[in-house]
Amino acid sequence: MTLRGLHKVEQLLGQAAAAGLVLGLDTAASPMLLGLVNKQAVLGTATGKANQSHAASLPLMVEALLRRAGVELSELRGVAVGVGPGSFTGVRIALSYGKGLAFAAGCPIVGVSTFESMAACALDHPEVRNGAEVRVIIDARRNEFYSAAFRVNEDGLEQTSPSELLDVAGLSASITEGLALVSGDAASIEERLRTLASGRGAIFIFPTPERCAAALSAIGAARIAAGRTDSVASLEPLYVRPAQARLPQPITR
Repeated sequence: MTLRGLHKVEQLLGQAAAAGLVLGLDTAASPMLLGLVNKQAVLGTATGKANQSHAASLPLMVEALLRRAGVELSELRGVAVGVGPGSFTGVRIALSYGKGLAFAAGCPIVGVSTFESMAACALDHPEVRNGAEVRVIIDARRNEFYSAAFRVNEDGLEQTSPSELLDVAGLSASITEGLALVSGDAASIEERLRTLASGRGAIFIFPTPERCAAALSAIGAARIAAGRTDSVASLEPLYVRPAQARLPQPITR
């Protein structure tokens, strides 16, 4: 997938003026992320605490963010939803709530992967120039990692590897010299990443949750302005890891 024109948040917002007021939300991990953009500006961001229930906190956080920005729900012109990967339950909460908001406000919805919003944040780093590679790494627990690689080119960020689930050996093999690494839950895996990349000259980038929230919203706004929206009915999560809970299979005789 090539994300045409995806550069820094500010450049994305320059392309998004026609989108109007766009709310971004992502509950795939902790903390949950909220961002609000309009008229080429970030109006505000918010992050939820790790010990809060996403389902219970999300509506209250959205209401507070809109209130601080001085806007009403009815003014929304688009919703950008983080589709994962991350917690299966968390992804479903954001997707369900985001679809409900889009339906209530009568506005379009856009799905944005966590990989995309984090990769966009890497463009803030001075070492990430044209031709640079960026590998997004997210702790998937159980000694596994969600990961995807991107390359920076003149058209934006191009995803150069599939979204995948890697074990420790696979992740180690994917880290090469000069690769810029963007990590999700930095506090939990930073030491392990540095050990795996020992001696390879990798650059580590740990964007703040607030910047990721702004990136999510800006990507969504740019896509809405370009007419690249998703269907409320068909937008699906990006799980990457197979779901543990499966429907029972019919018994064949």
